[in-house]
Amino acid sequence: MVRRWSVQTRVVSLAFVSLALGACDPYVRFVGDSNAGAVDPVNFPAEYLGTDGDGKKPGMGVMMPVAASVADEAVGYYLFPFTAPDLSLSIQGELLAPVDYQFDEDGGSRCTAPESYVFDQQRDAVRYDEQGNIFTMLPDAEGYLPVVAEVVVHSSGLPCQDVKSEARLVERSDVMLELVPPKNPQLEGSHPTGKPSGRFFARPIIDPSIDVRLPDGSVDANTGLGPQKWGWYQRYLLAYLDGGEVPTFDRMVQDAQGGRQLVTEMVPQAIYFPLQHPGDDGTGNTVAVDGALGDGFDILSAVRGKSGASPLCEVFSFIPKDPLAPETSVKAIDMSSAQPTGQYVWCIQVTQ
Repeated sequence: MVRRWSVQTRVVSLAFVSLALGACDPYVRFVGDSNAGAVDPVNFPAEYLGTDGDGKKPGMGVMMPVAASVADEAVGYYLFPFTAPDLSLSIQGELLAPVDYQFDEDGGSRCTAPESYVFDQQRDAVRYDEQGNIFTMLPDAEGYLPVVAEVVVHSSGLPCQDVKSEARLVERSDVMLELVPPKNPQLEGSHPTGKPSGRFFARPIIDPSIDVRLPDGSVDANTGLGPQKWGWYQRYLLAYLDGGEVPTFDRMVQDAQGGRQLVTEMVPQAIYFPLQHPGDDGTGNTVAVDGALGDGFDILSAVRGKSGASPLCEVFSFIPKDPLAPETSVKAIDMSSAQPTGQYVWCIQVTQ
């Protein structure tokens, strides 16, 4: 069931109000591919609601970036748990990740805006000189992963934001995309779907009403918003963070019956945290305290867009040479003290 609630924009922040229960079938009350309101995050996992977030009270959460460093330079990333059973994204061509319809390869939609259109954030819930991505799964679905398989849609001539659902998109004649037939065409509501390009992206969907901060902890001075982007799910508006492409590799593995199958797996980068770092003893004195991932002293091995970068991180601990001044570069870590924790996390770096 998808609930809907109306959207209201303001100069300082984006607020979503008038929470109302909608129909289980999102097409019952509407004609065409109109905006059905924003997705209801009531059943989103806590990590997708922000700190102090409450799915029953949209807008309560704050999503702050975790302070970290790469090669002695300060960066910020958004921490999400890794809940998949392994690193696989497809097995014998069968996707384990939902598809996401990306408009045009460069991410810059070439849709057609209304004549003389100028975005007005007080009037417009979304920009009508862009076309939002179309998603096919929300965080409250069983098996949700914050990673999607890209389907490229060529949108030249498409009126911007005129399509808001997969079902409508695959029927349109003013877009170009490769389609695959439905697996069970006899089922009611079945339709062709887009053919994935083979690329995967980390795009966690979040409560669309929360306060998301930019990587440096600030918000945009004009909009009051952070780095969240806007897309659609069955005509419902959603917000997501774009963590960039997930590097992958293919390998042959043996299945339970002794056969061999091709598996596409994600390639993580390493993230390190010191087992001790500066803290307060409760009386105002700086002392060494026990450290953990996310405390603000993490070290990523690569910044987004550079060699070795990935929005998925394998977690390592290390012993700092000086707990009161922990290392800020992988090269400075005494690797004999570094130990794998057996943990993976989504370490989402966004472009600011």
